[in-house]
Amino acid sequence: MKRWLVALLMICWLVGFLNADVLVDQNSNIQIERLGPAAVELELGAELLQKYLPRVLGRQGLEGTGAAVKFELEARAAAVSQLSASAVKDLGEIDGFAITIQSQPHAAIHIRGLTVVGVCMGIIDFLEKQAGITWLFPGELGVVIPPANRLVLREGEVTSKPAVISRVYSGIQGTVNLKFRQKYATEGKPLHGEKYFFEMDDVMKSYRLHPLLTCSHNMINIFPVKETKEKYPDLFPMKPDGTRHVPPEPVPGVKPGGPSQCWHPCYTNPKAAEIAIDKAKAQFSKGALIFSLGINDGRRVQCQCEECRKVGWPESYYQFVAKVAEAVKDQYPPRLIGVLIYGDVRQPTKPLKLPENVYAHVATGKFSEWAPRAWHIGRYNYFYGAGFWIPSFPLKAMQLEAKRAKEYGIKGFSAEVYPVWAFDAPKLYIHSRQLWNPGADVNALLERYCAAAFGKGGPAMARFYRQWTKRWDYLADGAGPEMPCLVDLGVWRNSQSQFMLAQAKDFAVSEACIEEARKLVTTGPETKRLEMVETHFAYAKLLFEFTDITQSVFSEGGQPDPVKVLTTLNEKAAKAAQVERAIQSHEEWRLCTKEPERTAGWTIENEIRSAGLTVLFRLREGSQWTEKDRAALPPSLKPYGAEILQTRPVTLTPRKDGTWYATAHNHLPMETTKTENGFQCKTIAEKAGPDAEEEDVIKKQWAFAVGAYQKQGDGRILLDFAVEARGRNGVLGIGIDNPWVSIESDGLPVNISLVFDSHGGAQKRRLVAEPVSPGSTTWKTGSIIRCTVLWTPRPGDSACEAVISAGSMQLEPEGAPN
Repeated sequence: MKRWLVALLMICWLVGFLNADVLVDQNSNIQIERLGPAAVELELGAELLQKYLPRVLGRQGLEGTGAAVKFELEARAAAVSQLSASAVKDLGEIDGFAITIQSQPHAAIHIRGLTVVGVCMGIIDFLEKQAGITWLFPGELGVVIPPANRLVLREGEVTSKPAVISRVYSGIQGTVNLKFRQKYATEGKPLHGEKYFFEMDDVMKSYRLHPLLTCSHNMINIFPVKETKEKYPDLFPMKPDGTRHVPPEPVPGVKPGGPSQCWHPCYTNPKAAEIAIDKAKAQFSKGALIFSLGINDGRRVQCQCEECRKVGWPESYYQFVAKVAEAVKDQYPPRLIGVLIYGDVRQPTKPLKLPENVYAHVATGKFSEWAPRAWHIGRYNYFYGAGFWIPSFPLKAMQLEAKRAKEYGIKGFSAEVYPVWAFDAPKLYIHSRQLWNPGADVNALLERYCAAAFGKGGPAMARFYRQWTKRWDYLADGAGPEMPCLVDLGVWRNSQSQFMLAQAKDFAVSEACIEEARKLVTTGPETKRLEMVETHFAYAKLLFEFTDITQSVFSEGGQPDPVKVLTTLNEKAAKAAQVERAIQSHEEWRLCTKEPERTAGWTIENEIRSAGLTVLFRLREGSQWTEKDRAALPPSLKPYGAEILQTRPVTLTPRKDGTWYATAHNHLPMETTKTENGFQCKTIAEKAGPDAEEEDVIKKQWAFAVGAYQKQGDGRILLDFAVEARGRNGVLGIGIDNPWVSIESDGLPVNISLVFDSHGGAQKRRLVAEPVSPGSTTWKTGSIIRCTVLWTPRPGDSACEAVISAGSMQLEPEGAPN
């Protein structure tokens, strides 16, 4: 043999040896060995391998007749609380892991990390990238396991750690794992604090969530009302008249919150820092990584004592934070003091620089202001699914958020998600991987998710989700150096605003994508997943069509064919009820999350009823209305064909309080004046300040009015609202509600929207609504009516003025002689 050929063969042999494969197949004898001081707790990692490897390989268990393959799991401690401070200089290492695959001296896969959770994240990574498993959403339908039968593993080592150290999604419910609770999560056990990871469905494990740096409202726990009242009454905030504000104690058995939390302690009182320091040290002694000084929630009463006023606000709070941080700085690293940048402490004083051992969790403040003032910074965001009835899929904002997270070196992220899996599963799949790797390709991740979920129908469904990303691109526009919002809280829980935002094209394109995917899916699970998305989408489309009809009815001129409108509304209502029943019948579509919401912003049913009444009274006011028309009304509308006994104006009185917009930092009250039977409101030309999301528009503005109507006798009463508005560059939203409604058939709240472009113009709206119906507590008396106006400006020259009036109509009682 020629010398060059021998050399070539030797090189090939060496390359093969250095890159040898480890083969795991149906015959392999798979062994799991748990190493290190956390060997007992690593049983939880072994269980993941025991659960999924046989399914990947198409076999019953791990034992086999073939060559041995060993999985070696090793953690330096069960949990971070057991690690010494010197072992955790880099907080990112807590969830980091290393996977080493070797063929010599024996076939082995060695997965190691600092803690058991870190090792489990390595196992999830191995099962995803080497075994091909994809977790889509909770439950068996959400697990995709390709029929591999054999795994060919290349020799080498992979290390990984998260870019964002602490990652939390709230609103996803864990499953009660009694075995875990009894064995590992009891008080005093090292894994006691790891329930969030180990009791979650495996899809949440695949998100690699771990709440290491949680910083929530905690002042109420540091200064409980009862304890403070008994021991430290001087810590309650002083009011301007020199008396103390003493909040009510929480009601046992009732969810905490409300007035018992709406206060700040006197931060300049030395006792406040002393108490907080003692409680911080106690928490750190138990292994806590962070102690939160997060302010209470709600409309907080600030202390007005002489010293607090002298120091100023929020300087008094941040001086308190600095004192606590200084007293426990010997615990850093890794232990931190947490502050929640939120509410009335969101604006930093100019010379402020937080101590090195303070973690700033930014909720409503600006990152550009806080990044230079904080050594450690995190983000509190909103990422809701529940409360949206169209897909909330802000891909552009997600991309910008990942970019900003890398630029600012964000160490923690938490968000309220409450997902609707049909629409939200792919966005959480993408976003959770961005938290680990901000440079992840979001489009590739979407394609990967859809391919796993829908097979050959994946490309069509990727287009489905991309269509809805366009509706939310504005969340990332004009964000400048700031972190973007991931939802528009102005339209969250507001059905009418959401469907005004959507377009008919969105539904047409989406329908075509689903139809294409339906022809291409090939397996039962793919078909069922598509059915889940298709059913939720069908419901959204019906609601969109309702909104389109009702808003057209409320517009000047209304619908040209009232009878057709009434028929269409009834037909669509029956179909929507049928689709909703279909959704409710599939419990597997709602695992680990909450039921669809019916909050004050859910107004579609009321708007449908109001549209029917508005059409009817337009018809009645026409010259063609006859007794024959009255007799032909469907049973549900017959009571409203009765004679009108009396009409009278409803006095609407403008108010300066009573709506939450009055306390929001980026809203202004509009100019309001009383009219004969209503009120007039007009925007103020004040630019948004440095604390608003966009500085090139005027501030969002609101007006608020209340009125009352009285009732005589048993006849039904209806309210007739009229709106005349002129504006440009913005959206005028008007909400009408009755705070005393008590049953579902009551006809309020109702919302309407008027959209004005840059050309401006005038618009009119009219709606008729029944505030209460038989069976309501105020049926025989009357009630209060509230009208809330919100102007949402768009960039450019934005302005609006509107006149809103109301009247009541009382009908003769049913069965009364004509």
